[in-house]
Amino acid sequence: MHRIRFVNMTPTRDRGDNNNPTGNGDPMKKNIILMLLFLTGAVHAVKLGSLPDVQKPLRFTIDGDLLYIPDQNSLFVYSLKDFKVKQKIGGYGEGPAEFERTPSAKILKDEIVLFTYMKFARFKKDGTLQMEKRVFPLMLTNIFPLENHYILQDSHFDIEGQIVIETNIVDQDLKVIKSLYSHTKKKEYSGGKSVVRFMETAVSFQCNTNNIFLANGSKGLFIEVFDFKGQPVRVIEKDFPKIKIPENVKKKRLEDFLKSYSSDHKKRIEKIFTFEFPEYFPSVQDFLVVGDTLYIKTYRTEEDREEYIILDTKGNLLKNVFLPEAPPGSWTFYGNKFYFLKDNDEKEEWELHCLDLQ
Repeated sequence: MHRIRFVNMTPTRDRGDNNNPTGNGDPMKKNIILMLLFLTGAVHAVKLGSLPDVQKPLRFTIDGDLLYIPDQNSLFVYSLKDFKVKQKIGGYGEGPAEFERTPSAKILKDEIVLFTYMKFARFKKDGTLQMEKRVFPLMLTNIFPLENHYILQDSHFDIEGQIVIETNIVDQDLKVIKSLYSHTKKKEYSGGKSVVRFMETAVSFQCNTNNIFLANGSKGLFIEVFDFKGQPVRVIEKDFPKIKIPENVKKKRLEDFLKSYSSDHKKRIEKIFTFEFPEYFPSVQDFLVVGDTLYIKTYRTEEDREEYIILDTKGNLLKNVFLPEAPPGSWTFYGNKFYFLKDNDEKEEWELHCLDLQ
């Protein structure tokens, strides 16, 4: 049974309307009711359905009564009413609307964008391909289409062979109009080996209909907000305690990285590379913007739950919650509900679970 824990909640005055079934006007009683729900387990996640055809899903999206899951070189569209596939967009290959690996997806109001490191494609909601473009020599990691240009995050090599990570506003030919972020990863060596760094602070962006939100964990819990022309709007910055990375976590991360290699290949890797971790977890593990709400996943845990900091788009704290564990990218929020995928080992299939935050 999964339970939700509310932290730092500020009581509000009850109004006695449809949003307040108790209608008692006493915030203490409201908090007692929430506590009783927590202790009795009345607030818990429920299984909505099984997804036996899903194998290795990427980040999914809920939109109305539809579930969009990238998997197996395609985007699968499920009905949340009966969990049957209504539509499949894409497929394996190198041709139009085909992908050599599973694409990430952006589900917008009137279109769908699918992208891999090598290319992106724009579709109508009915699956009709509108356009696609290859991005080589860039390695695309995120994209958001605007009216006649894009917000694009990529990595590429400079003339010295160093990796450059950038977030830019670009035109339709991918030429830079405005740079929002750029960082060059310097080559590092230790003991004659190349240094590979795990759990480095990632810089990523999300968008809603008005703004770009750029999270830079190297500065702590720090999010820069821009308009679609790249002009600064505000900075959201919150105090967040530093949490040391335990040695067992480092060991597990390294084992997970190496376990897909044969023993001989593993030995060759260990001769060439040395692996290093930062002393502290990054402040931001992942984040998502849905409408006017920011959901920030941290590395803080409590038993089998993980922390999410929920803010409005001006940076005001709405609540902190500890929610059921979910693998990276296998969670989302929609309509004040937390949705997450769970791998049922016994049945060898993925399940969709939901927890109401109200």
